[in-house]
Amino acid sequence: MAEAEAAVDPRLVALGLATEIVIEFPEGTVEEDAVAAEVAPPPRPIAPPAKPVAPLPILVMPAAALVPPAPPPITYVAPRPVVPVADEVPVVMPEISKAPPDPRPLVIEAMPVVAPEPLAESQVLLRTAVILGRWPRPAELTLQQLGFRVAAPRPVAVAWNDVTAIEPGRAHVRVRTQSERIDLVVGIDGVAAPELNERFAAVLSEARDGALDLEGTAVHELQNATDALRDGFHATDDAFIPIALGGALSLLTLILALALPELLSFATRPSVPANAFLLEGRLAIVDPRVLIAAVGGAAAITALVARASLGAQAGSWARGTLRGWHIERPSIVAPLRRALALVFLSPAVAAAAFGLALVLALPSARVHATVDQLGVQRFGPLPAFDQSASWTEVEEIVATAVSGGGHPDGLAVLIRSIDGSTLTTQDLQVRNGTDRYFYDLTRKWRAQAVDTARH
Repeated sequence: MAEAEAAVDPRLVALGLATEIVIEFPEGTVEEDAVAAEVAPPPRPIAPPAKPVAPLPILVMPAAALVPPAPPPITYVAPRPVVPVADEVPVVMPEISKAPPDPRPLVIEAMPVVAPEPLAESQVLLRTAVILGRWPRPAELTLQQLGFRVAAPRPVAVAWNDVTAIEPGRAHVRVRTQSERIDLVVGIDGVAAPELNERFAAVLSEARDGALDLEGTAVHELQNATDALRDGFHATDDAFIPIALGGALSLLTLILALALPELLSFATRPSVPANAFLLEGRLAIVDPRVLIAAVGGAAAITALVARASLGAQAGSWARGTLRGWHIERPSIVAPLRRALALVFLSPAVAAAAFGLALVLALPSARVHATVDQLGVQRFGPLPAFDQSASWTEVEEIVATAVSGGGHPDGLAVLIRSIDGSTLTTQDLQVRNGTDRYFYDLTRKWRAQAVDTARH
């Protein structure tokens, strides 16, 4: 008997909502055969057995077949001879004319090399007059956002990044960079104002830090101190100061003019034994070297004494006088007052003039002569010009009449050597005796030397 299941949804069967329906057919009926044919799977086809595949034969080429064939022989063909043509017309090349050389020389103009700008243009913060360098040179300082510029014969442009230090000093404010040092001081009417160095350095420091404010404290303090300088000058503008400075300068100049010739002669005087004469050369008081040395030395001493005694008051008076702040009307005394102020502010220049004048006067002060029983020894401006002569080399000794306070005997002695050189007491003053005594003794020494040479 065959069974057949009805088409029922298995999910309904699982939920119990439906049941499987099984239909049974008796054996041998057509329905049973139909069901069996439907249920039984179809038979699988059987593949026939595979036939064995015979391997392909491998062709092996003989070794002689692997050798490449020899190349064909190379045949060289001789070139055909060139037969000249009888009627060939020669080709004539046209003559190229050359231009005459230019007699003018070849000038190559060199273009100037433009150096890169060390400081780029930026916003201007402040402009003021300054004095540049140790030697007074008026200039204009411009503070910018990226650096500062100084308009001078030798312009200066420095970026703030290159500034390593800003140092206020007694005479100036020193700005140090990576390659140089720049000395600046505020200038008022062309005259330096070192009293403002501290406040000026504060303004420069704020500009370097990028914090400069025109309405800030540093700028206001600098402006207030600048305005107070004029009031300070009028408070110290006393008539006693120029009188004291002028009197001290005049007195010291006179003393040095009288003393310098003697001091120079004493410093360059050679040592002389007791039985010898010294013919001494002495500079005159009116000698320009003596006068310059006297004025320079007196100016330096006066300035130093005034600085020590009057202090800042004298400096304020001197700078205000040079600026023309004196309230009196111009007179003949004004140039003298300005000269005194200039002398007070420049002691180093006065000392340099004093030293230079002394150096120039030393060669003339060294001109001396010594005369003893052995002969004459001359000392020239330099040791290379020194000369000596024995009495046998002296041609004659002559006395000449002169007048003057330096020759109380009324005569001067002239000693002439065989080589033509002369020595006279008219130019050189006799020490250790008078002209008359010098004349008699030198003639005696010469006569003794000549007699000894003859025998």
